[in-house]
Amino acid sequence: FYNTSLFFDSILHGRTAMESAFHPDGKYVWTPERYLQKTQRITEALLYRNTQNPPAFMGLADVENQFVVLDILKNAAFANEQYGVLMGDAVSKDGLRLALVYANNVFFPDFPAKSDVVPVELGEDGKPIANAEFQIFHVPGHLKDSVPLHIIVNRWDHQASVAKKASVALENLVQDIINKSTSQPNIIIMGDFGIAPNHPLLKNILPNEHTNWALKTEKKWALGSYCQHANYAVDCFLSDQILTFFPENESNVLSSKDFLVHDAVQFVYDRDGQEFPDRTFNPYTGEWYGGYSDHFAVSLGISMQ
Repeated sequence: FYNTSLFFDSILHGRTAMESAFHPDGKYVWTPERYLQKTQRITEALLYRNTQNPPAFMGLADVENQFVVLDILKNAAFANEQYGVLMGDAVSKDGLRLALVYANNVFFPDFPAKSDVVPVELGEDGKPIANAEFQIFHVPGHLKDSVPLHIIVNRWDHQASVAKKASVALENLVQDIINKSTSQPNIIIMGDFGIAPNHPLLKNILPNEHTNWALKTEKKWALGSYCQHANYAVDCFLSDQILTFFPENESNVLSSKDFLVHDAVQFVYDRDGQEFPDRTFNPYTGEWYGGYSDHFAVSLGISMQ
């Protein structure tokens, strides 16, 4: 999972104020050259774990549209895999969405990926959500041998009130999945939750047998993927996490290991003796830094016996 942090193309659509700022003549002087550099940076972060064996799944947050995701996949390292791309319908106040990228020979969504029959996120009025405070994108499907797998990608605003509402929505979704399954379903939940891994709101999302891998990382440092203020006056924490629920179903047993926060030297910058994610720009002033994102990517190894 990777929160790409405001990944817009450089074409002026003008649907939101933030989108208008990402243009060669806008606040961020978002030229095609800067856009291509950001694309390459995101690719490097996604491939950090193993360039020779790219991820089977990639959950992305803060992407403007399918085209920016497809530009990431143009990198030669992804050439050996055929990927499908699904976009969430919920749109943030800045005009950004969630995306799920999956290897076509590994995961098979339970709907035709190129038809209109795709999972959508709807508001109470039955229409796609605009200005969403939180985004939850559920993609049901299966692996080879018809092993069921539900993937849920999240992006929650970093406010306590939002996290409370989002956690209830996610808990209800998971319970609905379990209720509708003939056996205990396999579930992967990934995303930027806006709260720390040990927050009480994350404890009841899944049954007790689940694992939040961010709690298991050996790096228990303050360095994290989000800081509330531009001057970093408050503590950071690891808001980007992956949770798994893999109950034993007959002979098909999924397992996971090797959770990793992509905090290698190349993804970090030092500011006044403190290390933080190497961001692309200052979103408040528009100052160009040329880095990756305000967030670190997180990854997890998954295998099937």
